Amino acid sequence: MSPGGAPRPPAPAPTALDSPASADRRPGRRHLYEVDVVRLLTFVCVVGVHSVTSTMSPDSIPTGAFASLLHFTRGTFFILSAFVFCYAQGSTPVRLRRFWPRRFLYVGLPYVVWTVIYWWIALGATPRVGDLPQLGHELLTGTGNYHLYFLLVSLQLYLLFPALLWLVRRTATTWRCSSSAVRWSSPPWR
Repeated sequence: MSPGGAPRPPAPAPTALDSPASADRRPGRRHLYEVDVVRLLTFVCVVGVHSVTSTMSPDSIPTGAFASLLHFTRGTFFILSAFVFCYAQGSTPVRLRRFWPRRFLYVGLPYVVWTVIYWWIALGATPRVGDLPQLGHELLTGTGNYHLYFLLVSLQLYLLFPALLWLVRRTATTWRCSSSAVRWSSPPWR
């Protein structure tokens, strides 16, 4: 009952869009479902590129055209990652003692483990001390296997994120003014 004696309305029932993770979010930060849609479309395009380029002739013009049209995915993932990090961080300061160890544990450890596994498989024998420089090179360059470079670049983004966030916050007014000027100077039919 409310203080006036009238019964309180029941709490709204959770919907399919509600999730336990939404309860952990800071007040004022809504989940950006638009980002989920862009992620999904980008994932579909990545699968499409790999499916077509792995099953079709690499010399085929349609295969090359298809792969070129869908080659935006790498940049899209990096921009989305940076955007989501900045959005999630909001105006709160980055706590580096928590941020870096957590990110490097969740991404860095699997990166190292899988690079070692692929390196060992590629050797085809028991590793010797003389093989370790090759492993070091693969760890530093992301060449353990073709798909591991994305994890290495993600680690680089995590390393630079505090500086990136500082830059975004420092130039936020400039960016808002610039984007408004571009928006208002463009013809409405564009």
